[in-house]
Amino acid sequence: MRLTKPLLLAAAAAFALSPPVSAAEERPSPQLSATVDGVVGEDSQELSIERLDIEVRRHGSLATTEMTVRFANPTDQTLEGQFALSMPKGSIVTGYALDVNGVMIDGVLQPRDRARVAFEKRVVRRIDPGLAEVDFSDRFETRVYPIFPKQGRTIRIRFVSPLDTGQRYILPIETSEVGNFSISIRGITPDSRKGIKWRADGANFIATGNGEIDGEIAFDAPVKDGLTMSEHPGEGAFFELSGETPTGAGDSSKGALTIAWDRSVSRLDDELVREAGLAEKIARELGVSSVRLVLFDSGQAEIRNVAVKDLGGVLGNVRYAGGTSFDGLAKALADSNGTCILFTDGRATIGNRENLSAAGCRLVALGSGQESDRAWLEGQARMLGGTFVDIGGAKDEEVVQLALTPSALPTVTDSNKRAVEVRALPAANGRYRLVGPMPQNGELMVDGVAIRASSPLIPNFTAPGALWAAQHIALSRDAMGSEELAEQARRWSVAVPGVSFIVLETPEDYVEAGFVPPGSYPKDLRARFDQIKDQQEAIARDFDQAYRDELIGYWEARKRWWAGPQRNVNKSRADAAVDAVTEEAAAESRPMAPPPSPIAVSQPPPPPPARVTGGANDRLESDEDRIIVTASRIPQRLQETPVGASAVTDEEIEIAGDVTVEGIVGDGASQEGERSNVSSGLRDDLRETIETAEWSVDRPYIAAWAKAGPDWPAAVANTEKQYGSIPLFYLDLAEWHFRAGREAEARRAAEAALDLPSKDNQTLAIVAQRLLRYGDADRAIWLLKLLADTESDRPQPLMALSQAYAERGRRTDNRDDIVEAQKIMVGVAMKRWEGIYEKVGEIALAEANALIVELGGQQAEGVMLDSQFVAALPVDVRVVAEWNTPRTDLDLWVREPSGEEVGFSNETSRAGARYTHDLTGGYGPEEYQLREAPDGTYRIEINTFSVDRRNPNGPSVVTVRLIRNFATDSQVEETIDVEMQPDAEGRKLIGRIVID
Repeated sequence: MRLTKPLLLAAAAAFALSPPVSAAEERPSPQLSATVDGVVGEDSQELSIERLDIEVRRHGSLATTEMTVRFANPTDQTLEGQFALSMPKGSIVTGYALDVNGVMIDGVLQPRDRARVAFEKRVVRRIDPGLAEVDFSDRFETRVYPIFPKQGRTIRIRFVSPLDTGQRYILPIETSEVGNFSISIRGITPDSRKGIKWRADGANFIATGNGEIDGEIAFDAPVKDGLTMSEHPGEGAFFELSGETPTGAGDSSKGALTIAWDRSVSRLDDELVREAGLAEKIARELGVSSVRLVLFDSGQAEIRNVAVKDLGGVLGNVRYAGGTSFDGLAKALADSNGTCILFTDGRATIGNRENLSAAGCRLVALGSGQESDRAWLEGQARMLGGTFVDIGGAKDEEVVQLALTPSALPTVTDSNKRAVEVRALPAANGRYRLVGPMPQNGELMVDGVAIRASSPLIPNFTAPGALWAAQHIALSRDAMGSEELAEQARRWSVAVPGVSFIVLETPEDYVEAGFVPPGSYPKDLRARFDQIKDQQEAIARDFDQAYRDELIGYWEARKRWWAGPQRNVNKSRADAAVDAVTEEAAAESRPMAPPPSPIAVSQPPPPPPARVTGGANDRLESDEDRIIVTASRIPQRLQETPVGASAVTDEEIEIAGDVTVEGIVGDGASQEGERSNVSSGLRDDLRETIETAEWSVDRPYIAAWAKAGPDWPAAVANTEKQYGSIPLFYLDLAEWHFRAGREAEARRAAEAALDLPSKDNQTLAIVAQRLLRYGDADRAIWLLKLLADTESDRPQPLMALSQAYAERGRRTDNRDDIVEAQKIMVGVAMKRWEGIYEKVGEIALAEANALIVELGGQQAEGVMLDSQFVAALPVDVRVVAEWNTPRTDLDLWVREPSGEEVGFSNETSRAGARYTHDLTGGYGPEEYQLREAPDGTYRIEINTFSVDRRNPNGPSVVTVRLIRNFATDSQVEETIDVEMQPDAEGRKLIGRIVID
């Protein structure tokens, strides 16, 4: 369920229990590394910190920190610097700046993926960009490029932090050699407990020096009960309210207990043994004899009643599989009463998080992982009278006490008794700390009593507003697209996961990236930006019109090709060459065939016809892998049924003569556990069978799974420890399950890949396609919508989304899905994309017209394509190649029976084939089509021309769609996925189509 509106009481208490454990204590901070020219693997140890300046300011029980770092590059090489800082727990980054030509330029918050693309484009072009990102673990990271030889760069970051439950601030600083450093604290006396020597400087304290730093910035700041006010720039006054919790809150030490246990792969690095022990201790403290246990991940939730004496053992034997999803959790908790304990990190990787407010129990969320969405967990727990407890560094008895102690926050309203949205910050047991926006009339009511600030002075101080905004955004982010999320982050100047700060070098860079410079941008540069932007918008309008004209030209050329003479070359290559010369000589005297008629229908459209779709052939490691599809060509427009087709591997080529249109015989027979899709209602002599060849990938863990037999769960768990850090492991596991007939396990394994830190948008795209093939079109569509939103600058995600809708519509006989698929594909065709995708519109028009055929023709309800572009253009053979990596140039080649090769350097053949699109910048599609296919063998090959990088999803995977009878009601399609090793030379044989 999407959150449709902000909640009035979006507050929650975050108990960072004493003794506090900062993420900074787990690894040195700050960390500095570098690569030569930004090339992964080309590491440099020479980048150093020339100067470090830190200023900390305390107001109430909150702090702001500003850190300025000057890097020095003493080498003769250009470096890309990576700087990471572990901040105090619960911190929010509110500002980032980078020097450009000696001027500090503030970063602008943009959707993470758009910011990354803009950064990487400029690294390639040696332009000055800076990128700053945060995650859920209180860790800040920035990439700076270029740092020129013998020069330096400067960054500045700002963040806000709540003091811990003991009212203490700790920022460990551990560095190698520093040229000079200066540290200043305002408004509080620092400790001198470790490594840093302070001296008074008026109302401030400072520390200066050089060399290595191994210390910490720390202070205690006891705060009096009451109200502290501050001004958030552009958003008005905010308050911090602290005091003792109201008495008589009731007793939660009795009643039923529900344990909701997240068993997704993301939990494997949590303190699971300790969490299981805490669950048992809470149950015993409550005095219950049994527990209602809800085990959930992206698969089907499992609910069982477990005796308390068995609880530890049951939780200790949980198998962690699947991604993180909260689908169905709200319903499971709605059937509960008493106390519910939720063990999770709160970070859904598939599906929108459900609002848990309808649960029938008091909810306490416990987390031990480094990356937890505290803001969301806090808000959900607070709505149900509970709290979020971060168990890191706390004693078990403290956790149990807090889990069983009812939360008792005061009621906060304005003078008209309207609830004020507040956020609760970490507080000691028996106390509370709240932040929120001050009502416009300046009157705040706490439990019905008016309360005012102790001082009339309201300083500018961003911490309360930023901390409040972070939770406000977290509770509604699932209902936001990436641009809306970035807009909200910019409004409050808070860097939340999924949104990044970026600095670009020139006004032209901002225009090109589609970003608006920061409000602090120098006036002369802003004026230049506005001028360039106006010019570019005018040019874009002209380009949009020019694109439509260009698309008309491409489409008319395609129609002329389709209507032109189709040469049959079922003869020798020499004879074919003679025929070609004769044909060319006669071309001018022969009248041109009429163009294809628009698709028409004279009766209400039938439901979408069923299509036969084969599975992927994933024999990925051998250069000898191939597919043969045998068929007989039937003249276009006379076809009444699909032609026969069978798929076999290279090892089966010798028996290809035994493959008949009735099915596969001999060694080509279907293996146990394989899928066999057979069309129905066909003549016996034209019955079609599409078989998926046996899957074989030479990776060591797959052999271990197969050897284990029925004990495969243990084998998976063992290999997971060594190989489970990259998505490829789970993608292989998914296919292994699928081939064994375990489709539910296949889906869980594929979704598990989304839980890994190393996953990226390529992972998301692969998982979506796997889920579509494994039978879950709904989640595939959800993922592809997300991908289309985050990568809106390229057409491929939308094309994949269209195909997913169409596939779901065919499976469920849902015409509305076919209409939606056509709508999306039409949108792709009519939009002007970046130059490298200039011919994608033509391919999208072909796909849209095929969908119109399914809908019943041009006059059918729901058809949205301009009649100027409606023409079915059916073809006998169509091959479309796409791949999953950017900055990768793969080339599709088809060798026809005559021996002629069709590809980017030979776009047409004597047989009448046409090659559409050579896409050199990544993803595809590239298309081969032949209206009337002569008899013989068609070799489909892919050449790896250039590869940008290896990635955690494995080598580039090319997806090849082999389509017979395209844009007819008897269309048949086989999809093949093949790995392309980056160091492989020459072409790889993908498959063969044999027509006789």
